[in-house]
Amino acid sequence: MNNLVVKNYYPSTWLLRKVFDEELSWESAVKRLNFTEITAPIYFIVAGVGPNEGAVIERESTKAHGYYQLNDTTWFLV
Repeated sequence: MNNLVVKNYYPSTWLLRKVFDEELSWESAVKRLNFTEITAPIYFIVAGVGPNEGAVIERESTKAHGYYQLNDTTWFLV
């Protein structure tokens, strides 16, 4: 059994489901995706409906090692 599952880390799809069900704002969704411990590395690409509500999160199991967000001078992310 994967040691990270034993430590109660979330599989990334389970985390996404929790975010979709429970988070009420783009900011809180991004925060949860950024800081919740997960079982495997992943890229999250998150878009909202407001200005500058777009981000790419590069995740490892215990932390994000890259976070890029739209702003007034960066209107796209690649």
